[in-house]
Amino acid sequence: MRETIYEKKYSGEFFVPGISPKIIEEEHFERYKFAAKYAHGKRILDIACGVGYGSKILIEAGASSVLGCDILEDNIKNAIDQYKSDNLEFKVKDATKPLLEGKFDLIACFETIEHIDDFKTTLNNFYESLMPDGQLIISSPNRKITEPYLGPNDRTSTYHVREFTINEFHAHLIEHGFKNIELYGQRQQRVFSYPFFEKHYKRIFKPSRKASPKVEPSKNNLEPQYFVMIGSR
Repeated sequence: MRETIYEKKYSGEFFVPGISPKIIEEEHFERYKFAAKYAHGKRILDIACGVGYGSKILIEAGASSVLGCDILEDNIKNAIDQYKSDNLEFKVKDATKPLLEGKFDLIACFETIEHIDDFKTTLNNFYESLMPDGQLIISSPNRKITEPYLGPNDRTSTYHVREFTINEFHAHLIEHGFKNIELYGQRQQRVFSYPFFEKHYKRIFKPSRKASPKVEPSKNNLEPQYFVMIGSR
């Protein structure tokens, strides 16, 4: 990445390879490695692509084409500079507005929906941008782990408007027409129902650092720190 932008202006709002912490890098790359399994021969929209590293992974996995979109112009400039290649294009787009880029076989949206106030319009835009039987792969932090004391409409951090539990987000996908929803997770770990135990368990044992960043099927009696859902149109 061009250090004139990211080493001097980097805020921590989004992931940048080589600058963000290693633990975050593992999580982000594992999401795209997972999505790459679905990429071959697909026309893909990578929405909120950031600096473009994930879109490159998807085109290298055999996608027929990938359109990487992000709301930040600096991100798209750097994506074009670093990663643009045959059948890989980047554009500035706002996910809350109609995307107007035709229909896609696959949409990837990682660690973004929690940043968006009008997330319902965004989910509708995703649905409308999919081919029949197209798929959405989407991830978000699991509030049951990240912010267990907050409600569904509470602001959770400087950059996150809200975070969701698995059940809440599953219901939102159903509400917007998605079907055949599959659940996967990262950093799957034990969760205590009592706040006192949960707080001190995290402080002493640091389960998020020890649990695997790989995207794996949901495991019994464990909660993922980040859930990944696949829904079909």
